[in-house]
Amino acid sequence: MGLIPRCKCNQIDWSKGPKEYRYISTGELYDPFIGYEETVRLRPGVVVGCQEEVNANLMSLQEYNITCKYIPGARDSNFPEEVYNNLLEGNYSSS
Repeated sequence: MGLIPRCKCNQIDWSKGPKEYRYISTGELYDPFIGYEETVRLRPGVVVGCQEEVNANLMSLQEYNITCKYIPGARDSNFPEEVYNNLLEGNYSSS
């Protein structure tokens, strides 16, 4: 059995909502992907949240559910509840 990945989501500030997530260490916008559609790839050397690891096939959904401490809406999640509720209510623009 392989090693269970470690959640690195605590290195990202999720408090301001989508398109405003930032790396805590640098204050830079959290934007781990480059490219478009079929050419999307991870930026080299960046911290990647668990959901993005799943999207990039670096973590399985099962590993995500076991490992991630920031699953929006999950019981005992560290993801900001206010941001989660605003997501549910559609309070963030999609543009």
